[in-house]
Amino acid sequence: MKRIEVEGANEMGELADSLRHMQSELVRTVGDVRNGANAIYSGASEIAMGNNDLSSRTEQQAASLEETAASMEQLTATVKQNAENARQASNLALSASETAQKGGKVVDNVVQTMRDIAGSSQKIADIISVIDGIAFQTNILALNAAVEAARAGEQVADSPSWQVKYVTWPSAVPRLPVRSRA
Repeated sequence: MKRIEVEGANEMGELADSLRHMQSELVRTVGDVRNGANAIYSGASEIAMGNNDLSSRTEQQAASLEETAASMEQLTATVKQNAENARQASNLALSASETAQKGGKVVDNVVQTMRDIAGSSQKIADIISVIDGIAFQTNILALNAAVEAARAGEQVADSPSWQVKYVTWPSAVPRLPVRSRA
């Protein structure tokens, strides 16, 4: 930049001096404005870098939030599945309990049936004992009848009517097994 060079003590000199002063003030002001513009540019660059960094971190946080949301959805699904599994396990346990109760009733019925069978077996044994007693007494009566017939003599034993009765009577009555008395 070129300085204004005018010399003199008159009005033109004063005007030139004022112009020089104004020129130097304008140069200084333009320099200050330039420095301010450079500072603003530098600050704007730093702000832009900060904004880029903030944008990058915000994107990372958004991605992290998306991952967290996806994880929460998976966790929610897992919790729902666990709740469903627990409900099914509860239903199975209830079913098993009902089955066990039914099984207990069946066992009770079997035990009662076995008691009834034991009671019936005892009654049957008592009936068989009575039949054995009757058979024993019948055998004794038959033995006594045979002894009496032997005493009656040969002529009665040779009689045809006695032989028919004696021979046909035992075959008409079914024979029961006779228990020996101890």
